[in-house]
Amino acid sequence: MSSKGPFFTLDQAIADHPALRAWGRVAPTGREPVRIEVWSERPSNNPASIYRLVFADDAIPAVFAKHSNARFGTVERLCYETLLPRVGVTSHRFHGALTDPDGSGWVFLEDA
Repeated sequence: MSSKGPFFTLDQAIADHPALRAWGRVAPTGREPVRIEVWSERPSNNPASIYRLVFADDAIPAVFAKHSNARFGTVERLCYETLLPRVGVTSHRFHGALTDPDGSGWVFLEDA
């Protein structure tokens, strides 16, 4: 993502954070983050707000959660779900994506 690092870290009362709620919809079985690093927060997620979900077990790689506006998110989701698997390009592990009722979307990628 970036070599700069997060703006700030949330490690308490994270259960209601939108990134954690979205992660629970994509990966509902067991892997619960203990910390959320905020790398970018944009009004209306334009083009994207970026969060890094960190797990207690160091053997489990962190996951970047990107929350994007409908236009930007649709293109990125298409790349990870359809294009990259077809061309055989090595990329970050894609954990899934989902669309919110407002048309914005989430993409979940393993931290490299």
